[in-house]
Amino acid sequence: IWPYVIKCDGTESLLADCWRHREYDETCCAHQHDVGIICTTDYIGTEATTIPTPSPTPPQDCRLDLALLIDSSGSIEDFQNMKDVARYIIDRVGSSFGASGVQVSVIEFSRIVTVEFHLNNYSNKADILNHITAMDHNQHETNLNGALYELWSQVMTPGHGARSGVPKVAVLITDGED
Repeated sequence: IWPYVIKCDGTESLLADCWRHREYDETCCAHQHDVGIICTTDYIGTEATTIPTPSPTPPQDCRLDLALLIDSSGSIEDFQNMKDVARYIIDRVGSSFGASGVQVSVIEFSRIVTVEFHLNNYSNKADILNHITAMDHNQHETNLNGALYELWSQVMTPGHGARSGVPKVAVLITDGED
């Protein structure tokens, strides 16, 4: 959980480098404060009137190691919607997949945590989307800690395709319930 108020001026290389209103360990845990982040060089300042709309065309030269953590617990009423969100992200993250572009891993979690595939398993979008489509809903308790452990111990590692010097991004797709 991130600090309650964060202000960046655009010179930071990490979100953690931004100014924080509260001490790092003081957070607001209520989900009404959940946010999304848009990173762009077209929009820097404190008084913006519009937020840029991302281009519908995926970037051509994006290099990224992307992990999707998909909640498959019993509190998920519509698991198809969770898979649709994952597919939406894959459709828009880039046009080149594999070692020279975007590499994707999916972790499905409930009580049981499953690395569906590692970063270096698929090199084309169709195979990634087909695998996500075929996933089943596990419907057990939520084990986010287990998913995060697998993310850093089994997915974001050189042995499973993580590349040095390439941004690593994890996206959590969940309903926020236990």
